[in-house]
Amino acid sequence: MIILKLAVSVQFMLILLKKQSITSIEFLISEMVFKISLGIFLIIFFWINKISEIRGSDKVIIGFAGVVLIYDAVYINLPHVLDLYGIEFRPLELIHKLFGLD
Repeated sequence: MIILKLAVSVQFMLILLKKQSITSIEFLISEMVFKISLGIFLIIFFWINKISEIRGSDKVIIGFAGVVLIYDAVYINLPHVLDLYGIEFRPLELIHKLFGLD
């Protein structure tokens, strides 16, 4: 939760100071950290805590939302960050080659 609060604070400060654009490294990294920490929080919080109003199927959907956030950070944001440093990382192309989805 601390990482999530820190990521939101950094994102907010960058917006206020007008120091970020959608392609800036600071924005991409803070967005990636935010997505990963929120995804992990969603997965862990709703599976550990027993909330009587939430059914098992709701927990599965909330957990899946956390997984989608983590997926988005790794497969969408991370390649953009690595491209800024000249490192080529194309996880979707690798998956397509491994499973013959071309």
